Amino acid sequence: LFADQNQNRSYNISDHVTMKEFVTIVNSALGINKFYMRIPKIIMRFSYIFMNFFGIRILTAKRVELLTNRAIYSNDRLIEEYGYNNMLKIHDGISNFAKMCELDKSYEQE
Repeated sequence: LFADQNQNRSYNISDHVTMKEFVTIVNSALGINKFYMRIPKIIMRFSYIFMNFFGIRILTAKRVELLTNRAIYSNDRLIEEYGYNNMLKIHDGISNFAKMCELDKSYEQE
């Protein structure tokens, strides 16, 4: 499938959801119903600058952007170039995967 001129390209399989929606889907699949407050981007940027000033290297500029990004990544290039058609919505796929992981855990404990 990828043995042509596009073999070194990256593709998003995102089902057109934001990172916040994705995290909510994963939490739901894992049975985590906690509320997480969204920290404004300006505070995250200030924290990054402040921590770097004092030599604390927990955050990077790239992580700040990823954590505060509200972008929706598109499947369009994958659809256009390869005719991709997701037969399973991201919510269902992650839920099924979480259930399989739970089954694996129960088999390991026996």
